[in-house]
Amino acid sequence: GESIELHVSTISRGAMERGIGPIYCRFGNKVALANLFNESAVFCTTPAAGTPGDTSLSLDYAGMPFSTNSLTFEYTLEPKVYGIRPHHGTHSGGTSVRITGLNLMPRGIVSCRFGHHESYGYLDTTENSVIYCITPHLNFPSSQTLFLKLDPTKDWFNTGLDYHFLDPITIKNVSPREIDHGVEFVRVKGEGFSAATDLMCYFGEEDMHTIAKAIVLSNTTIRCPLEVMNGLGRQVFLSITSNGIDFARSPSPLIIKGGGGIALRGLSPVLGPAFGGSKVNIYGAGFQSMSNLRCWFDSIAVRATIVSDENI
Repeated sequence: GESIELHVSTISRGAMERGIGPIYCRFGNKVALANLFNESAVFCTTPAAGTPGDTSLSLDYAGMPFSTNSLTFEYTLEPKVYGIRPHHGTHSGGTSVRITGLNLMPRGIVSCRFGHHESYGYLDTTENSVIYCITPHLNFPSSQTLFLKLDPTKDWFNTGLDYHFLDPITIKNVSPREIDHGVEFVRVKGEGFSAATDLMCYFGEEDMHTIAKAIVLSNTTIRCPLEVMNGLGRQVFLSITSNGIDFARSPSPLIIKGGGGIALRGLSPVLGPAFGGSKVNIYGAGFQSMSNLRCWFDSIAVRATIVSDENI
């Protein structure tokens, strides 16, 4: 049931356009239908194996070998971790770390350990092999290796990945506090800015906000570019984050006195076929204040149809 990506040397574009017929992934003596992704990649979902161990992996087409060589695929019952997100957070603790991998199915309570500091975790029942660990409180910044215990009868499992505990970010004041037309930046004074990477500025609340990348001037000072603010309200709080989970919020809101533009809230659907033609609904505010509105998909622009001030 695990989806894998298999890279091949070349499948001609002409053959792809004509439809070369079904390709199968052969895992030993078992086959699974492959999904053709592009000229050099196919996706296969692994069939069930009776026992763990290595098996040969090759491609079949119309009952004949499609590839001239085979690879080795390992069936395993042991847990494996592919990645964690975020990779860093405040050493105050309490950050929810998402862990993805293989065979992450606990036989009881999930236990987490960052270095020698134990904490608790839980299984995400909505996704396959996804668990969460809550970071413990540490007295100072450091990098700690993440360990998991998914079976109380077994020893700790070393994920081989490090989590970085940083000084917490704090905001002391923001200037100017009153935002009028023509103001391009606000200056934020606080602490813990230089230790973090990819600091982001959030203007507004979770359901309606704009985001801008912060410019770090020192450990105590950053600048936040003012993106379009229309639709966010007359009073807007500023929050700073380096991982998208831990936020430091300004002690008082900014007062929006002027300006224009739009604010984006979300879109639906978020994916569609590569040949185009999908109608995408974009939600936000301030759309009717703009003329000749266009949607840019990477470098391609299409004209937007305004449904209301909050929907195009």
